[in-house]
Amino acid sequence: MLDAVGWVGDADLKGKRLLEPCCGDGSFLRLAVDRLLVWARREANLDEGTLGDAITAFEFDRVTAEAARTAVKGRLEQAGIASDTARRLALRWVRTEDFLLATGLGTFSHVVGNPPYMRWSKLPPRLKTQYEAAIDPVAAKGDICLAFIWRCAGLIDDLGVIALLCADRWLRCAYGEQARAELAKSLRIAAFFEAHDLPVFVGKREVSAYAGVTILDRERESGATVVRPDSLGALSAALRNWRTAAKSKQPQKAPSLRGDGSAILADDDTHRLLSALAEGYPILADAGVGVRCGVALGHAKTFLVGADAEIEPQRLLPYIRSDDLNEDGSTSASRMLVNPWDCDGRLVDLARWPRLEKHLTASREVLAARACVSGRQDWYRTIDRLPADRPAGRIFVAGMARRSRVALSRPDEVPGNAIYVLSTQSWPPAALYAMLRSGLLDLHAAGLASTFAGGTKRFDGTFLRQVRLPLWSMVSRKLQQRLVGLDTSVPVRRPQLLADVFRLKSARARRALDRTLNIETENGS
Repeated sequence: MLDAVGWVGDADLKGKRLLEPCCGDGSFLRLAVDRLLVWARREANLDEGTLGDAITAFEFDRVTAEAARTAVKGRLEQAGIASDTARRLALRWVRTEDFLLATGLGTFSHVVGNPPYMRWSKLPPRLKTQYEAAIDPVAAKGDICLAFIWRCAGLIDDLGVIALLCADRWLRCAYGEQARAELAKSLRIAAFFEAHDLPVFVGKREVSAYAGVTILDRERESGATVVRPDSLGALSAALRNWRTAAKSKQPQKAPSLRGDGSAILADDDTHRLLSALAEGYPILADAGVGVRCGVALGHAKTFLVGADAEIEPQRLLPYIRSDDLNEDGSTSASRMLVNPWDCDGRLVDLARWPRLEKHLTASREVLAARACVSGRQDWYRTIDRLPADRPAGRIFVAGMARRSRVALSRPDEVPGNAIYVLSTQSWPPAALYAMLRSGLLDLHAAGLASTFAGGTKRFDGTFLRQVRLPLWSMVSRKLQQRLVGLDTSVPVRRPQLLADVFRLKSARARRALDRTLNIETENGS
């Protein structure tokens, strides 16, 4: 990463400043100091005045910060710098301070680091309040990693380069949309190195979010595409060689910081394919397909029961979770939903349903304490009202899966809030279902979906609302008949069918489609 941003000993580092916003005990910092010293020795200039402003690193834990200073001081002394000077430089370079709240920093030519990843909602209340006062509201949300990226972006000079090892969710999730749109006004993604399956962290550290190295700079021309190394050595080599390679080859279409959707993080051919679909076809909503999240309950222990529960059968409905979507596209409800709503969307009169009343009353105290309860009369509600319209032809999509899992629902089934529901007034449900079973979602997920440990992808509302689909009227009569009559009982990816529906003529696009779906099938098998 230091090579990628150009912080190397054989470069001209005179007047350059490196920022490490979260140095820990000095994983980046130690190597950055070594490279600075190589340059300084070559220039025969190891004095404190020359080196003093070259590095600024932050660590708010005092013990960890002191460990970083000790490591830095040792390296300086090994280079022949007097102990007192080394101590002063280490103290100056490593600041025991919160980077997000620090002021008067000036600008930097190089930024490297591994920002912390923590959900914004998990921050201690006092710290959260301080951050929200200091950070632009577009970046004070989602997770703290976004706030670090935002601050780093605001501190680089006109030629500055940022390389951060962090989860790529901020490039895809809805919480990052506004920040991406603002950052795109002055920054580009110069390169993205996917490190999802690589041991990039020291020891056995495990993280739930997949990591990648994102390089940002202020150039406006297209840059390099996404790189997906297959080993730690290949990742190191790709980063080491990136700057030279980027200057020597023809610029390719790079992932962009988009505020209207996820960055497309894919190889060049897949990027071109998805970009072509985005330019030529409408999103699901504009093609007549609605996207809605399943029902949130508020206290699953009360509202989910077995089929043999002592509750009036009329007050029970099949409840579908992700695990209830079968490979053949059918559903098998493993739990029943206790339904407190009538067909008009009003809470039922418990006096008319004595067994339901007995069941709910047993949990009244905990149900009444929930935030969704507005008064004494609605203590037994679920968070969401059950939708009165549950037409046939709805399609359930598992929100988290290694590859897309979809099923046709029955009218009486209620999806859980880890399920997304597609409904259509324009496409025949059977035809839309055939497209989904053929790999429509997996194609888009290859570049747009957030990925997690184990290869799991997020097929959530943010992702689904970016999926492209032709208008039904744009599909030829022959293809319409083929889609409606397709055997969807086996989850087979059909790149040829998708290519025909999207009218993909070029061999390059068809190869990208075929390769993408084959990869998705292998990874999800």
